[in-house]
Amino acid sequence: MKLEDGSPDRMAFYNLSQDDIFRNSPSRLAPAVVETHRPEFRAFFYYAYLILSRLLSHLDAPLGLEDGTLISLSPLEKAFGTSLRLLKAFPSASGLKARTGLVGYTDLVSITMLLNVVGGLQILLPSAPKKPSDSD
Repeated sequence: MKLEDGSPDRMAFYNLSQDDIFRNSPSRLAPAVVETHRPEFRAFFYYAYLILSRLLSHLDAPLGLEDGTLISLSPLEKAFGTSLRLLKAFPSASGLKARTGLVGYTDLVSITMLLNVVGGLQILLPSAPKKPSDSD
């Protein structure tokens, strides 16, 4: 990706489809590192699905729904469009401004799972300045 000024972004990303990994849709050509680690990606999607199932099961009753209603809307064994976004932040040389083109995040579904070793999710008010946090 490139920034508005044409300089290279310091982030790279790859979306991996759950449907592809579980063969719910035709397979896409993937980088060798993905192909050689398909079993690990399959396990990741499976265990993430178990966590999602557990969370959604606790929401059915308070919402007045039958048990299993919400998770039935996200079937593991049918094409659904779930994806895993792999992000890589390239190191920046000392003194260079750490900028990325991935400035905003909009969730397209009801629940986002952020699984990260160091991270967190920063939520900004619309009126907040769009600048890197002190931890960047």
